Amino acid sequence: MYRIKFCLDRFIFAAEFTEKGIYSLHIEKILSGLPPVMPDEERGYMSKGIRKYYEILKEELSGYLSDTKKIISINTDFEGYTEREISVFNALMKVPAGNIVNYGALAKYVLGNSANRYIGAILSRNRLQIIVPCHRVVMKNYKIGGFTSPLGVKLKIILLQREGITINNSKIMHCKFYDI
Repeated sequence: MYRIKFCLDRFIFAAEFTEKGIYSLHIEKILSGLPPVMPDEERGYMSKGIRKYYEILKEELSGYLSDTKKIISINTDFEGYTEREISVFNALMKVPAGNIVNYGALAKYVLGNSANRYIGAILSRNRLQIIVPCHRVVMKNYKIGGFTSPLGVKLKIILLQREGITINNSKIMHCKFYDI
């Protein structure tokens, strides 16, 4: 496993890679001002394959951060997840930036039922922030809902607003609802 921390835009990311692709990605910190010149912090062996995944990830994230309508496409390593969890993640990865979906609609599409709490539990185990965009999943009444991240709901709101979604008092005001 190769681990790296790096800075893009105002975000400090932590990522892990395997030979299959990106294993995890998290935003660890949001900087208030211009980012400092920060060298990448690396641990582990970076093979040619992993270097390629890392370069693609930085390019995709840069594109996402500068043009938030971009969908991030990179090889992912879903090792340790069940087939059902992967099917939820794959469905969610189709939701474009600037769009939202609610927990119930995602459950109905993937599972054929309205197990929205089950969907929430699956999303709480997502280790690939932005790539599997759980920040785009909201409650049926357009309230933000939860977000499992060290930065919490604050990060969810920031990501949604960067994608052009208007939020007032933790409620979505203007957005596109993605019809799964």
